[in-house]
Amino acid sequence: MPIEDDDDRAELLDADDFGTSALVGGAAVEGIYARGYVEIAGVEGYRPILTVRSSDVLDVAHGWEVVIGADVFVVRGVQADGQGLTRLVLELDR
Repeated sequence: MPIEDDDDRAELLDADDFGTSALVGGAAVEGIYARGYVEIAGVEGYRPILTVRSSDVLDVAHGWEVVIGADVFVVRGVQADGQGLTRLVLELDR
């Protein structure tokens, strides 16, 4: 059972603090955006991830559009943690 509640998660993800404003499937959400380093089969790169409240993306699916600033991404992975947060694995839409 999570210690924090949905309001606590909203405060943590608030764009005025640590978070970033984004559009997920056209809906405004706030989350933490990170571009973590990855290496797959000797190829180096970055894996963009947007962590959001699960309650903000209940029906999100692979292929949805995510806009962060001027960048447009496509959802490639949906990883709910079971504690109220969901990581959206993104790919830059070129």
